[in-house]
Amino acid sequence: MSAQNTFKFHEWEVRYVPSKPSILVIEVTTKCNLSCVHCFRRSMREAEGDMDYELFLRLMREVRDWGGVERITLTGWGEPTVHPNILDMLDQAKKVAKEVHLSTNGITLAELADDLIRMKIDGLYVSVDSPEIKTFSKLRLGGSLTKVLEGLKRLKELKFARHSPKPAVTIIFTITKMNYRQVVEASLLAKEVMANRLVYSNLIPPNKEVENLTCLGDTMCAEKVLRDIAEVSKEAMDGKLSVQSTYLNVRSYFLCPFIGYGATYICSDGVVAPCMYFAHDWSPTLFGVSRHVRRVVMGDLRRQSLLDTWRSPDYVRFRFAVRSGQMPSCLDCELAEYCSYTLENTYDCLGNTPSCGSCPFAKNLSFCPV
Repeated sequence: MSAQNTFKFHEWEVRYVPSKPSILVIEVTTKCNLSCVHCFRRSMREAEGDMDYELFLRLMREVRDWGGVERITLTGWGEPTVHPNILDMLDQAKKVAKEVHLSTNGITLAELADDLIRMKIDGLYVSVDSPEIKTFSKLRLGGSLTKVLEGLKRLKELKFARHSPKPAVTIIFTITKMNYRQVVEASLLAKEVMANRLVYSNLIPPNKEVENLTCLGDTMCAEKVLRDIAEVSKEAMDGKLSVQSTYLNVRSYFLCPFIGYGATYICSDGVVAPCMYFAHDWSPTLFGVSRHVRRVVMGDLRRQSLLDTWRSPDYVRFRFAVRSGQMPSCLDCELAEYCSYTLENTYDCLGNTPSCGSCPFAKNLSFCPV
């Protein structure tokens, strides 16, 4: 990029105004205490590991020197609460961000509830894929619905006792063919634990072996889910529970939550990726097509600052291309089954590198935890 921060886009000259990220999505670990059948980690090619605590502290110092950020979300390809320094990380994040959010499978929530309220953590995302013990156990191998509910109820009791509205609780219900008939029951569970929001998302199969579990592309499953979500949404008009759902088919819609909200993704090894979808090498399968998603590295915090990475020419140009909608729609393209471009995210037919053409999050087919 030139000293004037400009670059050419066809016949236009675009000027970049130096900025900083508004939201940091930090993956503190790729380890997990469960082995869910639909987890991205099932096709991840890299070794599991925790983020070095000193690296995390260095990042927090850099963010403090900027003047802070709007939000920090601890989430990612692992279970954040298994990191040995998770409470210290949350505490440090609260010092530099206006809001701090945490995603969890809820297994250790009963143990953490007191600390989360004491630290005034702003938002908590809890994955509950079934209100029924048997189905939950089949989806979340090694998990216990009883433990998750104990944690949510403990949190509810403590919030009442301390007159605390925080953390606001969002229940994430990932729709599969194993639980799609439990959409209404999931809303009843969310109300029982006094969740603030319920999000219905879709399973993005991490490999071909579990492709048959997704409702995407299955008309009967999708129609049943849509009818039940409509029923739940009507009930939610009383204002007691906010309901949100992703699409069940591909539409012309394209909006990357990461680029749209000015967010960046920091992997557990310090690599800076543009989003969660591009954070690791893996091979999702959707609508009959298996794709190799190659990891997209914009920078490495072990070698350079986050701000230098954010303002680098490649990252700036990538954000511009995505924000301006210069991406093809590979998921509903009639050539998808045999187009060589769509089999990876390296290039696409419009000349982008990398390409977001097959991203289910930008198409609002799955909930993006920004």
